[in-house]
Amino acid sequence: MNKTFTKFNLLITIGILSILFSAENIFAQNPGNALDFNGGGDPDGRYGFVNAPNAPALNMTSKITIEGWFKPSSSSWAYKKLITIDYTKVSSTLTDFPVLVSVTDDELKDSDNGGQIQPDGDDILFILTDGTRLSHEIEKYDGSIGQLVAWVKIPSLSSSADTEFYLYYGNSTCSSQQDTVNVWDSNYKGIWHLEENGDGSVDEFRDRTINGNHGRGGNGDTSMVPNQTTLGKISNAQDFDASDDFILVDYSESINITDDITISAWIKRNVLDDYGDIISKTDGGAGTVYDYTFFIAENAAPDYVVFWSDQTTPIYLVSDDPIDTTKWYYVVVTRSGSTVAFYIDGIYSGGGTMTGTFGNDPNPLLLGDSGFSGGGEFNGMIDEVRVSNSPRDSSWIATEYRNQNSPSTFMSFSNQTAAGISKSLAYGISTNNSKVFGTINNQSVSGSINASEWNHICLTYDKDAGGTDEMKLYLNGTQSSTGDYSTAISTNSNNLLLGDMIGFIGEMDEIRLWNDVRTQMEIRENMHITLTPELESNLVAYWKLDESSGTLVMDSKGTNHGTMTNMADSNRVASTAAFGGGLVNSTAGFTSGTLNLGTFSLTTTESFDNPVDIISTEILNAPNILPSVASPLNDRYWVVEVYGTPGSYTANVTFTLPTGYLQLGDEANLVLYNRSSTSDSSWSVLISGASSMTSTTVTFDGVSTLGQFTLGSTGSSLPVELLSFTGTVKDQKVYLNWITATEANNYGFEILRRARSTTDMTLDDEWDLLGFVGGNGTTTEIKKYSFEDKIEIPGAYLYKLKQIDFDGTFKYSQEIEVDIKGPIEFSLSQNYPNPFNPSTIIKFALPEKTELKISVYNSLGEKVAEAFKGELDKGYHQIEFNANALPSGVYFYRFESEKFLSVKKMILVK
Repeated sequence: MNKTFTKFNLLITIGILSILFSAENIFAQNPGNALDFNGGGDPDGRYGFVNAPNAPALNMTSKITIEGWFKPSSSSWAYKKLITIDYTKVSSTLTDFPVLVSVTDDELKDSDNGGQIQPDGDDILFILTDGTRLSHEIEKYDGSIGQLVAWVKIPSLSSSADTEFYLYYGNSTCSSQQDTVNVWDSNYKGIWHLEENGDGSVDEFRDRTINGNHGRGGNGDTSMVPNQTTLGKISNAQDFDASDDFILVDYSESINITDDITISAWIKRNVLDDYGDIISKTDGGAGTVYDYTFFIAENAAPDYVVFWSDQTTPIYLVSDDPIDTTKWYYVVVTRSGSTVAFYIDGIYSGGGTMTGTFGNDPNPLLLGDSGFSGGGEFNGMIDEVRVSNSPRDSSWIATEYRNQNSPSTFMSFSNQTAAGISKSLAYGISTNNSKVFGTINNQSVSGSINASEWNHICLTYDKDAGGTDEMKLYLNGTQSSTGDYSTAISTNSNNLLLGDMIGFIGEMDEIRLWNDVRTQMEIRENMHITLTPELESNLVAYWKLDESSGTLVMDSKGTNHGTMTNMADSNRVASTAAFGGGLVNSTAGFTSGTLNLGTFSLTTTESFDNPVDIISTEILNAPNILPSVASPLNDRYWVVEVYGTPGSYTANVTFTLPTGYLQLGDEANLVLYNRSSTSDSSWSVLISGASSMTSTTVTFDGVSTLGQFTLGSTGSSLPVELLSFTGTVKDQKVYLNWITATEANNYGFEILRRARSTTDMTLDDEWDLLGFVGGNGTTTEIKKYSFEDKIEIPGAYLYKLKQIDFDGTFKYSQEIEVDIKGPIEFSLSQNYPNPFNPSTIIKFALPEKTELKISVYNSLGEKVAEAFKGELDKGYHQIEFNANALPSGVYFYRFESEKFLSVKKMILVK
């Protein structure tokens, strides 16, 4: 196969491009930029991604190919689930609400049980759909069955629209992502999940707030430690034996609450008419003092919830509704000012008035007991005890109950999808430092990647292929894994995301989406070259990621433009991936002999052990790093990929260059450099000294490894070395300036320009030649050049220089872009020429769409002609006025609109 790509490449094929060796030469065609997804970190701590809105073209159902270049810089998250909270379960919009996420799902199994999550759940992470990271705490994770119990702080939980956020996982190397203490706002003074298996150790029952009010079972007496039970309401809980079990929390200032308070817990009683404390701040038997206590009463108010405080006058308040033994109850008491309210299962259950303040003695907290001999021992299970110095309102409490009582109806979960490049619930590819993943719907295939290098990743899917390999995953052109799946790809309204919050951490470039299944050879031939979109009929979207500024990410094939979200211009970096404009040639099943692949050829001296496929791509731009010699070839390099198992081999390789590159007799000075086919690191010397050369070819003998090649010379040469090329704008003019450090045989520079559309950002097909500036031949002195370009129509314009040698060979500079702003006020210019015969040009500027007329008057004030009448858009305009019917003399032209009036004089001379 033999292919030639892009208009630029056509210049190469007719042999008229010539660039001399140089340490740096910006005339080489630049491969553009890449996007660096750095794992988040805009000023608000959100994660960056590119958002391309959903469109019909993105909803393919039976055939698809997704491909791109990835260079992971650290481990990343490969999978995600969308969690949707039903707004009808939220009583009112709540701020910083800790939501319970409780689910058992096979897709959440750990890596020891066929899943993707670390066995300890360290890689579990929650992110809002705008990229904001959410604080979370894992209460329980059982990877053998995929059970997750976690608390996630939602900044704003809406009661009018569903709240959506993502659960990410599948990062095999990250440390724990939990942020436990920040789940709970500063009003919480104690959060005890009571999931531990106590043995009387110090601080064994953990307080999850920043206060560290940890509890100790039985205050160290093992016979008084409650028993862990797996039958808890949330997860595990503690079972108190109604004899002497309790948990003691030592006194701290944070639990010394004297007025407003909220206490809540889940309780499951064993018997009726039995006094039992849920939580008490008390000195126990020392002075029989309750600063505050929350318990189940007997005697006067059997089976009702009681709130009691020993103030100057003891206060004893009782709920309206009893608590029986049939189920778990969510019990809450709040005090706001002098008002006390009880809630049972999220519903108000009476209250009363409580004035004064609670006692502030340095007393501990007791859970499950009053501490007094002969009374107060709780008989049953207690789970999820909370103490806050803020009175939570009825909406908060009702929402807590619905969430904790039935998490499965409070929220829903999507199926597993890939993160990285994804249309959620439909398709995606992603990678971390060790693995690559491809997903169709919720079915995935995976493979291993080359760490710390660029990797070309491609996923194909053919629903109707038959067999067992409808899904195929390719890494650097080699099939890595397959999957058996034959269900139509889901169509939905989800946007397509590049970077996908945190799904990929590192650099990404050259993303392509096809509505067909690319063959393995097509993948190999295309992966090192940029494409001409209009020539690719099945290409749906093509994000080159080449923009240098702004938030727009162009789809160069269609209209699926993306927007950088939580990212800045600093996320745009120079691409170092091994691709660019160039020529590609391929062959299949080669074993021995001579193989000609365009400008690269080889002749085996020791044959390949097995037939191999070889792809040669001549990339017509400088590599990211030039070899450390005086004169490397810096306008092209070659990537030669070998697919198969070649074994040991040796070959003589030949490179063909345009006329003017090589000087006969310089063989000994030429150096062949090599690095791996996906590397962007430094080059190694492969061979010093060529074996032979002609005016256009150079041959090196004894090559035993392929990959990337470039050439250098230890001899001296003197190129045209451009130090800078800039453009500035002033008064509708673009001022171009450039400086050369050295010149050799420099005839001069043609100045080229093309425009970018202001509506769809596309570029004009052709470059316009604006003019020529002569060069300085051969010189080692710094030379400065300039050129002015008058712009009539506002917009964005690209400029480049075409440097031409005396022998007619030429090379291009990099492109620069300038933006010409439209007029901000009305103006009328002097006609030109003036005097004139018989026609002249009248120019004017409109800051907005305007209805206007331009009339011509003689020296007596009589109207003699109407030069223009009508409506024109905002911008700079000109009309031609022909005075062929008028005699010589002085005339006046008058510009008139609703907002502007101006008159100028002109002279007609015949």
